[in-house]
Amino acid sequence: MSLMPNGVLLSGHRDGRVRLWSADSHVLQRTLEGHTAAVSGLAWHGPSASVFSSATDGALLRWSLEHARPGAPVAGAHPVSPHATGALAVLGDDLFYVAQPEPAHVIRAADVAAP
Repeated sequence: MSLMPNGVLLSGHRDGRVRLWSADSHVLQRTLEGHTAAVSGLAWHGPSASVFSSATDGALLRWSLEHARPGAPVAGAHPVSPHATGALAVLGDDLFYVAQPEPAHVIRAADVAAP
């Protein structure tokens, strides 16, 4: 699960669906369908008005909430496993999707400080 700044709660499910709920009223607002395996991670990326979801089959989808378009596989996403409990995908547009550790999030490569 992930809470967006606008009060919408994202939940991922074993049926491959992502559901958006009102955190205040607990009413289902929208269901996003596109995964063929259980959803394993969710992240909100505010600047692009997108939600990223990952599934147990390794698929990574980027959902445009502004246009309510169904998710499409993220082209050029390369899964990386930095450690046994982590999941990271490097995206072609300088974004990194980090599914573990919780909470999942999306960061820009330019925002990562050099060691």
